[in-house]
Amino acid sequence: MSELEPTRTFVEPLPLQPQTKPVAERVVSDTLAGPVYREDQRAKALQDFDRDSDSQELKSVMSQALLLIDNGDYRLAQVLLRRILERDPLYTDAIRWQAYCFRHTGDIENAIRCGLAYSKIVPGEESFCQLAEFYYTAGNETEAIKYYEKALSVIDYESPNLFEICKNLGNICIRAGNVDAAEENYNRAYTLSPHSDVLLVNFGTLEIQRKNYDLAASRFREALNLNQHNDKAWVGLALVNRQKSDVELGWGNLERALDLNPHNLTALSVSIQWGIEDWRFDVPIRRLKEFLARNGEDSNMSYSLAALLFRSGRVQEAQLEIERTLNLDPNRADAQELRAKIRDRSQ
Repeated sequence: MSELEPTRTFVEPLPLQPQTKPVAERVVSDTLAGPVYREDQRAKALQDFDRDSDSQELKSVMSQALLLIDNGDYRLAQVLLRRILERDPLYTDAIRWQAYCFRHTGDIENAIRCGLAYSKIVPGEESFCQLAEFYYTAGNETEAIKYYEKALSVIDYESPNLFEICKNLGNICIRAGNVDAAEENYNRAYTLSPHSDVLLVNFGTLEIQRKNYDLAASRFREALNLNQHNDKAWVGLALVNRQKSDVELGWGNLERALDLNPHNLTALSVSIQWGIEDWRFDVPIRRLKEFLARNGEDSNMSYSLAALLFRSGRVQEAQLEIERTLNLDPNRADAQELRAKIRDRSQ
């Protein structure tokens, strides 16, 4: 008996398929050709590539700008930062550092504008502190307090910004005549940094407000023990010397401050005032000339120099200087009046 054959099942034949490449050949071919994209996918891929390329380029330009900032080349850094912001107006690092550059080139109005933009895009401790400092520098104490309080509402209480906030709030209170509130803020700052020569100068200024001149002198000397180059401490000590009728020592300490920082506006103003009171014009005239050699567009200091030259009898020099003042500020009434007096004297 023969073996039974396996049962056969009828299978309907499949329709004919187009001839295809062997599997191995297809794999090699697809690998060389790359993935197949639809047109919208291709456009998106190109956009992503351009975006990545732009991002890398902007990061490179940003790095170059930061190097310039580190070297104090603020105006050149601003050229690069503007280039970044033309490509990406919301590039936050560029906005932040543009504000910083404006601050360091004396353009506090534009620093505030950039600071406001940065604080809206990146609200937080850092942006609020930066903007508050700009307002503080501009003398807008209401807005400074507003943004310092915003910073305090979100601050990490181990933040190094906390010392600066307390110190500056104390300074604002001093300007407003609120000595007790100033002392409260200074004491908070002192608990954070008891070895700050800057803070000790502020304590000295507070004691001058209270007319506690011996304690004020002690505070200024403490500051100088920590930092002999603190020009503000020398100015404070000079003011105390003057109050205690030690006129020569006061002049000596004031000159020491100006040797350390020829751009200390408080020291310059005090030297002008004392020069008029003591009929001692040589020192303030010399110091103002030094200042204007580097800050020739300051009409206030130019006017002060012209007035001192006129008072000291140096009429021709005064005439030249008052013309510079009026070139800087043609509508300045006191300068026009002084020019008339100088012309009357020279006739």
